[in-house]
Amino acid sequence: MSIKKSNGFTLIELMVSLAVVLILVGLGVPSFVSAMKNSQLSADFSDLTRSLYLARSEAVKRTTRVVVCARANDTTCGADWNQGWIVFVDNDQGSPATTGVINGTDEILRFFPPLDTKRKVTAEGSPWQTVSSTSNSEVQSFVQYRPDGSSSLSGGTFVMCDDRGEAHARSVNIMLTGDIRKGRKKGSNKLQDVNGVDVDCADI
Repeated sequence: MSIKKSNGFTLIELMVSLAVVLILVGLGVPSFVSAMKNSQLSADFSDLTRSLYLARSEAVKRTTRVVVCARANDTTCGADWNQGWIVFVDNDQGSPATTGVINGTDEILRFFPPLDTKRKVTAEGSPWQTVSSTSNSEVQSFVQYRPDGSSSLSGGTFVMCDDRGEAHARSVNIMLTGDIRKGRKKGSNKLQDVNGVDVDCADI
């Protein structure tokens, strides 16, 4: 009777292979997690910037006022941007008190659901309607675009952060003219808004 030689791994070879696999997994998982967080943050930030562009273009096209407001629910404006936001045509322009408030004659164009709790967003800038005060700025509950494309939130800044802080933050400035400009990383590799101010995630 002939005996066939079995080709397989020895215990030492198996342990070495397992060690190599564990090292590769240990190196790859952090990169994968970071890539996922970047993708999620970018997706939310894109939704926000697209909403601002939509509001401005619709205001010009319809020759009326269009608002992006913090969402309380799918048909009501609130004060917390982390609960999502709503884009609506502000047909009821009877008084400043009704601006940024969805009334019966207003038309909702789009609404966005709450952000994941790992991501936060806030809007700060020169006051048009002030909801609450923070250290050196005032939180805004809405941005209104006029028929000429200009904005009510002069020099306003949206900042979006996740649990990694300023190093991975996103920001967008809304100019008085209505222009929408994204923040950029400067020589220090820290994100700055269009005015050269460092983006801060501490209060978000």
